[in-house]
Amino acid sequence: MSTSRPALRAIVAVFALAGLAQLPFFDRSIVSLDEGQLSAIGYRQLLGDVLYRDIYTGLFPGIYWLTAGLFAVAGVDLVVLRAAQLIVNAATAAGLFCLAQPMVSRRAAAMVAGAYIFLVLLTFPGLTMLAYSSLSLLAAIGALLAARRYLETASSSAGIATGLLLAACVLFKQNYGALVLLSVTIGLIWNRRDSAWADKPLLALFSAPVLSGAAAGAVAAGAILLGGAWPHFFEATFLTIFKSQLEAFHQPLPPVLGAHPPNDGLFVFQYAPSILFGYLVRGGSLGRPWVLSLAVRIGYGVAYVALALIPLLIWRYTRGGDASVRRDARLILPFAGLFFVGIFPSAIWSHLAAVFPPLILVLAAALSRARRALVSSLPAIDGAVRWAILAVCAVVTLVGAKMAVDLNGWYEERLLLPGASMHVSRREAYLYRAATDFLTECSREREHVFVAPEMPLLYVTSGKRNPTPYDLVIPGDVRDPVMVERLDATGVECIVYNPQMYVQFVSFDKLFPSLYAYLQEHFRITRTIESQGTHWQFLRRREARL
Repeated sequence: MSTSRPALRAIVAVFALAGLAQLPFFDRSIVSLDEGQLSAIGYRQLLGDVLYRDIYTGLFPGIYWLTAGLFAVAGVDLVVLRAAQLIVNAATAAGLFCLAQPMVSRRAAAMVAGAYIFLVLLTFPGLTMLAYSSLSLLAAIGALLAARRYLETASSSAGIATGLLLAACVLFKQNYGALVLLSVTIGLIWNRRDSAWADKPLLALFSAPVLSGAAAGAVAAGAILLGGAWPHFFEATFLTIFKSQLEAFHQPLPPVLGAHPPNDGLFVFQYAPSILFGYLVRGGSLGRPWVLSLAVRIGYGVAYVALALIPLLIWRYTRGGDASVRRDARLILPFAGLFFVGIFPSAIWSHLAAVFPPLILVLAAALSRARRALVSSLPAIDGAVRWAILAVCAVVTLVGAKMAVDLNGWYEERLLLPGASMHVSRREAYLYRAATDFLTECSREREHVFVAPEMPLLYVTSGKRNPTPYDLVIPGDVRDPVMVERLDATGVECIVYNPQMYVQFVSFDKLFPSLYAYLQEHFRITRTIESQGTHWQFLRRREARL
């Protein structure tokens, strides 16, 4: 079944509006850990370093290959990645709009897309940076849309597209990929009797997706093998990551009805919508403790309600009715429930936001059915219901506009460093400019430098190379002696060091005792810069190196 022109125009309109809605805030601030790590790894690949062999990461390679490709084509700059994520978010909104139909009306589907963009704003800056979670989700949505067409038409091209998109989902994030593979498998088997595959063998149903997905996986594996990185890849992505993730991240789901810890900044930082934490830091009514606590309860509570509704909706939607609605319910609802498992082991707000979009579909389906039942029993209130929906949409739009304006005020200064022409706060501008100047002036053009522990973007802004495989953003399987050996062998003269480790981890000296002792023995502090409680130290080697 081909897409009609009106439907295509609606999809294009949703994509365009979702993109335009992000323009006021998409290039604001810098996520020093995730975004800095991604840009540094992409930059290192352009310099000739091989992923896994020369660069340590526990994630599958999709996002790193994409980043290097974007940098090669459009130039090395964080704005390139932010623009790419703007497109990813717009495509995700359009994909959710397509998935929502025919389970809900086109207007309701448009509100699903709008809810996703509001979620992007609430989670600022987490969903404005190019991230493996967002890319994996977009590939999953694409796989579901392709699987829907595959069931309707038994088209080989739709089956091949399903397999390729599932492979992309895995390559961007392996645990999401496993969950999506399982949910699509369930959906295909469950829908077989109600589809164009009813009279065909089960093996035939899976042949095109399996073969195309396996082919894509083989190409990716071949690229890793040719780079001589297979042993490192296997160890980092299969053997090490699960253990290190469980050790480094163990934030459970927060209580919705129970008490929240009083005056606990870390709890608020982890579980409250990110933009509201920004208001807490800068002041304003949206940053009051009771507002933050309420936001945690609403955000996670709505997710729990949506999960509880999935079995009920499966029962209601799969009993008779239109075949296309049944197929969609059997594809989308298992996906929404299984995908939520990807929030673990760290159930913080940014991870909730990453797995929440499929639950918006669940809520839209439930509210649409509830509205139809209410209006059918009380037709006179139909107008009141419509006005109530419009009022909610207007309030959300006004709140979103206010937040976007505030973000512009928080991050008004253009950084304009090599690789980072972003709008940032004065604090970020001061720290990154001073550190970049130090590394540029301290070392010769082709010398290595070192940055620890959470500012890997400085490798990009200074144009310098990291002699170790590690960026120290996430502890993982970071080998202390290897760092010391590489720093000594390359004779690194200049280091930017932040004594305060990221709030989720223990102190630097406990995480990396050998490296800490080496810095204390062989380097001296030449200058300390401070801004709003953040201290960065500029270190130079004590002894002269030939």
